[in-house]
Amino acid sequence: MAALEEDQLDFVKHLLFLGLDLHTFLTDDTRKELYASKRNEQEMTKILNSTASSKNHNDAFGPTHINKIVVRLMRDESFAWQESDTTNKQCPDRALFLWAILFNRRQLAYFFWKRGKDQLGGALCASALLRGLSDIAESNETGDLSGGLMKHAKEWERRAYDVLSVCYSRASNLTHRLLVRALSHWDSGETSQDSCTPECTGNGSRDKSSQEELREGCPTLLNMAQAYEMMEFVGHQACQTKLTAIWKSFMAPDTSLLLILLCTFLPIFIPIIRFRKKSNKISFEGNSRESDIANCCPLGFVCTLHYFYTAPIVKFFCNIAAYLVYLVIFSYFVLVQLDDGSPTMLEYITWAWLFTMILDEIRQMLFRHQLSFKYRLINWLSNLWNQLDLTMYIFFFISVALRFLIPEIGGDFKWVRAFYSVTVVLSFLRFLHYFYAVKRVGPKVIMIQKMMIDMFLFIAIMIVFVIGFGVAYHANMFPKASPDFSILVNIVYFPYFQIYGELFLENFRGEDVDDCLRDEADWRLDPQRRCPTDSRYIMHLMLAVYLVLTNILLVNLLIAMFSYTFQKVQDNSLKVWRFYRLSLVHEYFDRPALVPPLIILNHLFRIVRHFCCQRRAWCQKYNAFRRPYEKKVMLRLTLFERSAVQKYDSRASKTEQADIQHQETQTDRPFATHHCSNYPAQ
Repeated sequence: MAALEEDQLDFVKHLLFLGLDLHTFLTDDTRKELYASKRNEQEMTKILNSTASSKNHNDAFGPTHINKIVVRLMRDESFAWQESDTTNKQCPDRALFLWAILFNRRQLAYFFWKRGKDQLGGALCASALLRGLSDIAESNETGDLSGGLMKHAKEWERRAYDVLSVCYSRASNLTHRLLVRALSHWDSGETSQDSCTPECTGNGSRDKSSQEELREGCPTLLNMAQAYEMMEFVGHQACQTKLTAIWKSFMAPDTSLLLILLCTFLPIFIPIIRFRKKSNKISFEGNSRESDIANCCPLGFVCTLHYFYTAPIVKFFCNIAAYLVYLVIFSYFVLVQLDDGSPTMLEYITWAWLFTMILDEIRQMLFRHQLSFKYRLINWLSNLWNQLDLTMYIFFFISVALRFLIPEIGGDFKWVRAFYSVTVVLSFLRFLHYFYAVKRVGPKVIMIQKMMIDMFLFIAIMIVFVIGFGVAYHANMFPKASPDFSILVNIVYFPYFQIYGELFLENFRGEDVDDCLRDEADWRLDPQRRCPTDSRYIMHLMLAVYLVLTNILLVNLLIAMFSYTFQKVQDNSLKVWRFYRLSLVHEYFDRPALVPPLIILNHLFRIVRHFCCQRRAWCQKYNAFRRPYEKKVMLRLTLFERSAVQKYDSRASKTEQADIQHQETQTDRPFATHHCSNYPAQ
């Protein structure tokens, strides 16, 4: 216990060498003592308590409390590991690894990570936990600690990247399977003793039929890298080649995009494309690309159609075409047919189209890998495009509601047209999402997304200047104004449009504009038509100060913010594009084959399949992003991963020793030079 508390790694290794059994050592009381030890960094203890406080003082750092901490940091209830004292005894290396990560003990965390299993998943879990701790530390105004935690998180991501590189250099096909393997060791569903042994990995105690049923909450490496924005890991060649294989599904990897696009709209040319069969053979040698091409063969035309039109890339092309048709129909009816009469056929089609799109958004939210609806909703709303979709659907519902209410109450139909127009604008902006698939254009869309955040921050600053000078303008142009809504309009109207060059000098000089009223008795009845008073000298001075502050200071501040964001994304454009490509491939893999509005048929089919054959292995949906494997395959993958970790650790040790020797050489050289200089020259 003291060796762990004092962070004495050499002593811990010596005790384990002498035969210390961690299964008997790590009890519930021992774990509580470790978490509550006064030798732990107090700032880390405060951060953990602020993450999830324990209602019962006796349960502080108990299983329930640690569950809450991990779930809050990971934003997913799949990672509720510390279920009981029995689980801790079954997986002591994982429990100690978690303790070392939560208290930022680097050497001990690395040691227990090597001793554990599913090391790639453990490295990504460590990175995710440390990122969450860094965010909390930053919100608590402990900047130095936050920076250290983020640096530690990036070290674990880089460690996972390096181990993946070792795996990929040895066998790319096995590495691809590692990326989509269910990480039962890091999943809350793991409770059996077998699940913590290298031979099982959570599947050894299950029969063959249950192996085909994979719990939705079980994470994978790609899921975790996507959920916690690990761009460096996703940018690895292994991840990208796996995404390319999923993107083209069973088509040969070298199939050109032009040929796929041609076959999408002219199915008669589909037999030209070569398809590959699924191969269940696993070998430590050879290249997966070569084995895939070797399995290419002609298939039946019906089967070929199914393979082709269920490929994510073909779904992507079909959805682009369907969405363009939707934009044309929506725009035409808003431009030509929208009036206060009864809805037209095109309007009904638009309603049906948007309704099926809403159903698909609900499907995407409900079928995420998170266990609870709360975290599924939070994860869905964290995406900017989903926020745009939600805004568009809200305006659509308001438009339809006003469509029926305004004629009944005799209101102005212009409000219906206005809300429909905003819905059209948002629909066109949503089309930018399709540019993610293009390597050269995708980063530009990401820049726009990042710059929008900068713009909102700039607007918050600009509002202060606009309202401040707007009040000063109005007080001098319209003294003793009537309490009317026009005051709020004028306060914002004049200073806002002056930013774009409309100076309103005639108003500042008190000239008659737009048949305004000068008689107080008249403009009291209609304040919006009041003529401005002549206060040109005061107003011109205010205008000069305002233009300097806004057009020179604030506008250049915005340009600087945009330039920084642009350069930041541009310097990492390939890495950023590869990361967002993962979400695109995942979305269109899971999307039904039919496009809106016909997608409703797919939804009905999925509902029937869910309730009628939920427990039958033959009708389980194929999921390329989460694959269950048999016990024999899992054992081979575990051994393959462990050997890669050992090779990585050996390389890291050699590199560290070389660095130490280099530092010693650099340190000894000045002393040798100084020693020789004490002797006179011969």
